[in-house]
Amino acid sequence: MRKLFFKHYLIENVTSEDLLWKAGVAPLSFSEMDIEEIDFDALHECYAIFPSAHITIYKYDKNMLLQSKTTPDGFTVYYKYDGESRLRETYFYENTPNGPVRKILNVFQYKYKN
Repeated sequence: MRKLFFKHYLIENVTSEDLLWKAGVAPLSFSEMDIEEIDFDALHECYAIFPSAHITIYKYDKNMLLQSKTTPDGFTVYYKYDGESRLRETYFYENTPNGPVRKILNVFQYKYKN
């Protein structure tokens, strides 16, 4: 199994040539870009173009804090931080007839002993 790991995503079962020719995505160019420059919609389109590929997308903010992780099955977990860059909660959105509903997975509390 071939793995392509770049700064913002991991792709298994697809060659870099396939990405470039079938999806128009140049893998190394994404790895060299700043987070604000990446077209994450183009990466998400790879799920449809390569259904047998295992694609994981990591999205970071400008401080390199993980904002979301989308797994090969398309499930996205979001990460929220406090003012000191500590992880506060993880959550996902569940699709309902009334629109997406936020569901909390974990809540983290930090207590310091004096």
